[in-house]
Amino acid sequence: MPRGKSKIDIALELERMAAAEGRPLPPDVAAYLGAARKQGVVKSPPAPTKTDATMAGKLSAANLLSEQLDEVETMYNADFKGQPLERGFGLGEYLPTQTNKRFDAAAQGLFAPAKQLVRSPGEGTFTDPDAAQLQTQLPESGVMDGVNEQRIKNLRRLIRQTQEQYAPKPALGGKPATGALGAKKATPVDVVIEFDANGKPVRR
Repeated sequence: MPRGKSKIDIALELERMAAAEGRPLPPDVAAYLGAARKQGVVKSPPAPTKTDATMAGKLSAANLLSEQLDEVETMYNADFKGQPLERGFGLGEYLPTQTNKRFDAAAQGLFAPAKQLVRSPGEGTFTDPDAAQLQTQLPESGVMDGVNEQRIKNLRRLIRQTQEQYAPKPALGGKPATGALGAKKATPVDVVIEFDANGKPVRR
């Protein structure tokens, strides 16, 4: 155990790390903190605010969009980019081939996470014209290479701007917040929680 830190401090730190990284707390630590809170040793964590939920939703959508865009870009580079003969000098892009259908299906998977990123908190209904406008920003088989490359670049920029806007800010003292996209994650600390014969946590 690190010097100067009690078991309760370590357990609370593990709880914060788990919440920031979106993973469950180890059962023994959860039981220890539950018992400590029941006895009033520590207070329950504050409920997530609307801002917290918005931040988590935006970052989750940015992650999903980035992963799907990687797949779409890989398919574009392999099956479309710079292959005039195989594509009939552009005519093949408009035919319902398996390659075109597969690419368009993958590109359509960008719509939902991109929609989350372009909408502002509290914004009204996402209308049909809004959906049509967003659709024109996604890669598709029936457009020129330069258009698809620009659309991919625009989506990369949208992802980067979202990450910069919604990623948790560094804590006081210059230490990066855990769980942020691109931020260094803290190394979990091994902790053994002990209980006495009556099931109460033992303080060390």
